[in-house]
Amino acid sequence: MATVQENVVNDMVASQLVSRIRHKDGTMLPIISVFSVCYEFLINYTYERIRRHHEAFRANKWDPNGLKPESRVCMILNRFSRDLIVMYASSPSCDFILHIDPEKIVGKPFLVFICSDDLASFVEQIDIAKSLDIITHT
Repeated sequence: MATVQENVVNDMVASQLVSRIRHKDGTMLPIISVFSVCYEFLINYTYERIRRHHEAFRANKWDPNGLKPESRVCMILNRFSRDLIVMYASSPSCDFILHIDPEKIVGKPFLVFICSDDLASFVEQIDIAKSLDIITHT
């Protein structure tokens, strides 16, 4: 996982942000946001994958086919809007993982779903990612 994170962080056309999103039952779910020239934003829930990944590497023999498929949510956000309007939310994974109906998310600002404790940092990192010349000239 460290290699993948390093590749994303060092990539001039992508930025990775870690924050939390509020589940409808009030608990906080960790997410990683990857800002990319090609895909705008991809939001995916990664907690289980990281845990399973570490468990696999602690084992003597690692079998990549032995791991369960990773649960993910994909959202495409309008990076040209200040509030990052959700243009697409994958279904049924959005409902399964976040317990939010994807049809209710589309058209709403993504910032509404970010934990208030993480909001300032998230907006700051998004502004930095937007200000990169390579992103601006796409």
